[in-house]
Amino acid sequence: MHATPRHAVATDGTAVGWTIADAGADPAWAGLHRARLGDRPDAIAAAEDRVFRLYLPLARALASELFGGGAAAPADVEWAAELGLAKAVLSWPGVDGRGFTAYARESITARLGQLSSSHPHQRANAEQLSTMVRRFPAGGRPRGH
Repeated sequence: MHATPRHAVATDGTAVGWTIADAGADPAWAGLHRARLGDRPDAIAAAEDRVFRLYLPLARALASELFGGGAAAPADVEWAAELGLAKAVLSWPGVDGRGFTAYARESITARLGQLSSSHPHQRANAEQLSTMVRRFPAGGRPRGH
């Protein structure tokens, strides 16, 4: 595995961002749950931001994987992945993060799929996207890992 300045990518090109998120996820999810029980929009926004930042390496790694693996994806591709992640964080109905990685992955890949059909310099195509989705099953980890 090697680290780019923005995310971690295994040497075979597979995304490993979830390992970064898993390390500190429980306290962040507990904080988000507490904030959502309260009535302070600023506290909710701060807690959502903490969760978002934990999973940001996953979003960027998936963007890189879609674009061709190994190197950081173009900024607009990463931005699309980040939008998918933001949507997942904002719409997550759970009280903790169990199952969130798969939920976020689906949201991110859906957003990247929308981009790949209209992105003028995108090298990925629908086949690459479907291959990536097959490699990252519901548990959020590539098959065989």
